[in-house]
Amino acid sequence: MQWIRLFLSCLLFESVAGSLAYAVICCWKKFWKKENYFLALAVRKTALLMYVIPVTFAYVSFSRISWYHGNIIYDGDFLLGMSPGMYLVFGLLGIVWICGLITVINSNCQRNAAVSRLLKENKDISRRDCQKLFLEYQKRFPKAGLSFYHNHTLCSPVSVRRGKKNLILFPDKSYTEKELRIILEHETNHIMAKDLCWRMFGVVILCIHWFNPVVYRQFWDIIHYQEIVCDLRSSMNRPWYTKKEYSVLLAAQTASDLYPPPVSAFAEQEKETMMKLVMYILH
Repeated sequence: MQWIRLFLSCLLFESVAGSLAYAVICCWKKFWKKENYFLALAVRKTALLMYVIPVTFAYVSFSRISWYHGNIIYDGDFLLGMSPGMYLVFGLLGIVWICGLITVINSNCQRNAAVSRLLKENKDISRRDCQKLFLEYQKRFPKAGLSFYHNHTLCSPVSVRRGKKNLILFPDKSYTEKELRIILEHETNHIMAKDLCWRMFGVVILCIHWFNPVVYRQFWDIIHYQEIVCDLRSSMNRPWYTKKEYSVLLAAQTASDLYPPPVSAFAEQEKETMMKLVMYILH
């Protein structure tokens, strides 16, 4: 029971530390007139790490440990002491946390099963002009493990990570070479920035800290900034297309219904897309 108390205490310290870090970021955003989206994404990732790195718990714990004539002395009851009545309380809290963890894991397993069913509809792309362009991107990014498929169940291009492979899926639509380059630049920027890995890491955080509502908002906020940063990288200083052409294709895409954490969709919800288009015009 002592280990349960220590684990739950550590979990609470981490959850509070991560939430406070995110609160500081939100306050800083309100007072900062012009936002640096690259820096904003970096600090949000750092805040997310606070949920798994027990900095505050370690500080509180180690500050109560001292040495005296070669012996370890614990100062106070924080580490070892617990009244008999608290055994039942922490036991019940441990059961509640485990039940919530199982529920969230089950929900994410269902999402992954939906993605797996979608991948069964993948078909090889037969167009020679597409294959030539895909081969170019595979040579440009040899470590990315890029694979390309058609999928008739999609309404916008998406990228999915499976093991060490990154799959870029296209709907049954006819794209010009310029449009294909826009999509490929967008998705490869996601892949090279490890955005899907960060999203899967965020899912792990959600499972562990399922009881904290701030974590959910923080997680989707990171995804939002990933999309903004990816679009900024993909739309600027490209020899194959202009920023306007990138925005036109983005606006023309249909919002994708499939947008779970392990998937990066080129088109988002209409509201999010319009916000980004306004930002590109003003940037």
